Amino acid sequence: MSAQELVADVRTKEGQALGVLLAAVFWTIVIQSITGPLIRWVKTAEWWSRALPNQKNIMVNFGYVEEDITEDSAAWAFVWIITMCITHVVSALLMCPVFAGGWTGVGPVGQFCFLCGVLSEV
Repeated sequence: MSAQELVADVRTKEGQALGVLLAAVFWTIVIQSITGPLIRWVKTAEWWSRALPNQKNIMVNFGYVEEDITEDSAAWAFVWIITMCITHVVSALLMCPVFAGGWTGVGPVGQFCFLCGVLSEV
């Protein structure tokens, strides 16, 4: 299958549904794989004791009950933000070639990357 055929397939409803499903599976595996190590890194970082009160304040602003927030839950929420930033950066990087070279200028591979970046944000 050529890159041009991939682009055509991804532009169909079925192709988009498959793309979203594959992105969801991919990000689930990646996020689940890195969450534990990131939480351990955050909790042992020199700066975490200073960041923890701010993280708790953010969580309270989002409706968490302050008394229920533990260090573990705050670290988990902090890492969740990090992982969401990672997903957005990767999606944006996949779209950059089209922004730089235009839709026709990047060819089918760049177009496919763009569509993957867009679908991974759904």
